Amino acid sequence: MLQFNRWQIGSVIALIVLGVYFSLPNFFAEDERPGFLPETTVTLGLDLQGGTYLLLGVDTDGVLVDRITSIQSDVAGRLRNAPGGRIRFGRISVDRENLSLSVPITDPADVDRAMDSLRRLSGTLGGGVAGIAGAGRELRISRGEGTVILVALTDEAQSFYADEAVSDSIEVIRRRIDSLGTTEPSIQRQGADRLVVQVPGNSDSEGIRRVLDAQGQLSFHMVDGTADPTAPTPPRRLTLPLAEFPGQSIVIFENPDVTGDMVTSASASPNADGPGFQVNFGFDNRGARRFGNVTRENIGRQFAIVLDDTVISAPRIQSAITGGSGRITGSFSPEEAQELAVLIRSGALPAELTTIEQRTVGADLGADSVRAGTIALILGFIGVVIFIVLVYLRMGIYADIALFANVLLMAGALSLLGATLTLPGIAGIVLTIGMAVDANVLIFERIKEEISSGKGAVAAVEAGYRNAWSAIFDANLTTLIAAFLMFMLGAGPVRGFAVTLGIGVVTSVFTAFVLTRLFIGAHVLGQRRRKGKASSTRFGGGLKLIPDDTHIHFASMRNIAAILSAVAIVVSIGAVMTKGLNFGVDFRGGVTVEVGPAEGQTFANEDLTQVRAAVGTLDLGDVQAKTIGGVAGAPDGIAVTVPLQDAETGGEIDPEAEARQVEVANQLRQTLTEVLGAEISFRRTDIVGPTVSGELIQRGAGALLLAIGLMLVYIWFRFEWQFSLGAIIALVHDVILTIGIFSITQFDFTLSVIAALLTIIGYSMNDTVVVFDRIRENLRKFKSKPLTEVVDLSINQTLSRTIMTSVTTLVALVSLFLFGGEVLRGFSFALIWGILVGTYSSVFIASPTLLRTGVKRDWSANAAAEAPSAPPATT
Repeated sequence: MLQFNRWQIGSVIALIVLGVYFSLPNFFAEDERPGFLPETTVTLGLDLQGGTYLLLGVDTDGVLVDRITSIQSDVAGRLRNAPGGRIRFGRISVDRENLSLSVPITDPADVDRAMDSLRRLSGTLGGGVAGIAGAGRELRISRGEGTVILVALTDEAQSFYADEAVSDSIEVIRRRIDSLGTTEPSIQRQGADRLVVQVPGNSDSEGIRRVLDAQGQLSFHMVDGTADPTAPTPPRRLTLPLAEFPGQSIVIFENPDVTGDMVTSASASPNADGPGFQVNFGFDNRGARRFGNVTRENIGRQFAIVLDDTVISAPRIQSAITGGSGRITGSFSPEEAQELAVLIRSGALPAELTTIEQRTVGADLGADSVRAGTIALILGFIGVVIFIVLVYLRMGIYADIALFANVLLMAGALSLLGATLTLPGIAGIVLTIGMAVDANVLIFERIKEEISSGKGAVAAVEAGYRNAWSAIFDANLTTLIAAFLMFMLGAGPVRGFAVTLGIGVVTSVFTAFVLTRLFIGAHVLGQRRRKGKASSTRFGGGLKLIPDDTHIHFASMRNIAAILSAVAIVVSIGAVMTKGLNFGVDFRGGVTVEVGPAEGQTFANEDLTQVRAAVGTLDLGDVQAKTIGGVAGAPDGIAVTVPLQDAETGGEIDPEAEARQVEVANQLRQTLTEVLGAEISFRRTDIVGPTVSGELIQRGAGALLLAIGLMLVYIWFRFEWQFSLGAIIALVHDVILTIGIFSITQFDFTLSVIAALLTIIGYSMNDTVVVFDRIRENLRKFKSKPLTEVVDLSINQTLSRTIMTSVTTLVALVSLFLFGGEVLRGFSFALIWGILVGTYSSVFIASPTLLRTGVKRDWSANAAAEAPSAPPATT
């Protein structure tokens, strides 16, 4: 098992070299990267490089209503020109809820002929052919009451047009954002009717939203100069406001002479005839021909240029315009002219968009986050490296080499996948560094036990690796389950944390079970060849946190522990019921705006007092304003949080309620600028509407319950129901106490804390499984020993590993808590508390439960089936 042939050694080296190879591109600028390196790199998330995140709802219902409404004229035309003569009908009505038309036929004798005629109206969706994508009939024709014929969109048509609207919206949004000159925007579909837009490096969320929110419906209409805008609008006319003259309107003909889809180009330039800027545009051949005819036939009359139901210009035609181009003049600023040109070039949105979540991170905060995360990562790594060497000496050096290789493999995997690295993702790397030594600790402690039993070094090492595999497999699989749930049910940065944690679990098991085995095997086999034996090899001798041979009677403390835990649970539940949780905007909805002082300045206590007073006059409810800490906790900013306005969490998208949250954010930004000065930097703006906040609450609670349920099933499958019950009691205990401490301390309870709770569940189960695995092993070994003694023996045997793993993980997490910045403070606090509580529960809650429920004593019959086999021995 300890001997590796040349091919195996070469394979291990090659894998590590690949990790280095795929990591290297991240250290070069794109234009300086050598050609032999791969192109994929790790992308920094918006929280690390600054930028804007928007979650948009696409009004597909409106698209479907518009579609069924537009079919009215087709139905009427079909009946008027029906084969065999015109079919008379009454007023066609639209049922918006059922997406159908009711067509009353005047003569009952014409109903069948009308049905046949209307069936020919229903074409194949997208011009498709039956049996391939896009196929299906558009309309369903059926009889209603009496002589009424119902014309409805089929289910296939509803799906087709809704999907088409979302897909077309993505392309229009992409064209609009690309026109702003922004680098590498990300536009992705989320679910059936939502879009995630991420614009790195651009924190002007209002400018981006202005460009995205506008429909971009451009059209050219003749003006009815004889109509009075203040009188009732004549038939087939529209009364629209004039953008150049607020408060005034103009009457135009309803049908456009030229439409926006005929425009091929648009650009901004200085106004040739006066101050300000103008927008130049060009038509395609069809548009140029139609525009030329219209202007030739209407010299001396006004025509209106209409954008989204507003007349942006209404010039008088001086002569025929036949060159296929024109211009829009007005009092445009350079920015307004550029935005208008972008809208015209990109085309109209096929559906209305509603901003239901918006997060903006300034470049300064992104740089601060990178610096904070890097400091926490380096200090955590150094702390773990030093600690493991102090404890295990030479074996600790081998473990540290494996830890370094683990980081390289993680970096290579993330780079190969083109993963997005977020601040919680860095936290996942820091946490992985702390937890990565767990497998090594398990192995080293088993080796020490085997040597203590009288085995030689080679036999002890082989037995240590073989006997530790079952616990390593079970313990890390539970962490992978937690990471999988975070990835599936989480969002944004939480998924980044799940990716790094999951990859870290896999790479740490590989480096511990293969790489350190290679080093240790070479060492003990080399000693045996040189000295004829290897009994002098030391697998300890360093710092001892726990004596080698403890005999603590944990079982006798179970009643005291149960009482203490019950009191802690009651206090936690009482705190939640009386004080509640300080939910962040993730869960309760609302707005958070974080500002930093002007360069070279700091905020004083008087600034916070003035902010509270000014925001209090806005009548926005229970507003919270507080100073926040930067690296190492030094106060360096002010954060203002406003609760959800005029809405409740959950339910369908309400555009008015969502828009109200954006208005509040603008109010806050303006107020903070007035109070603190225009030189302040807006580091972060989070806007979470009622729809998303309600969903996040449900998903967070669902993730916790699902994680506990999966752990229950897994432990039941791998052990017995008594073990499963003990593990679940410990998990619930840990979750309740962690939620309770957040209620008592009033730390912000955000989505990242849910990620921490899921991690705690995985870690606590990791600890518990190690003890359970030893109990099961000892039940096989000592069939007549009382269960109390078996439990005590097993806990004592794994106590050193339990404490060691907790300490190494805490070393990394304390670094994260102190130097990871404000964003990660609540997250790292939850993990630190959870690890302390999880270590306690695995010893005093989970294992003693077996004494109350009893457990099967003879495991020998099922031993082979219940434990996964270790990786094959190498020869």
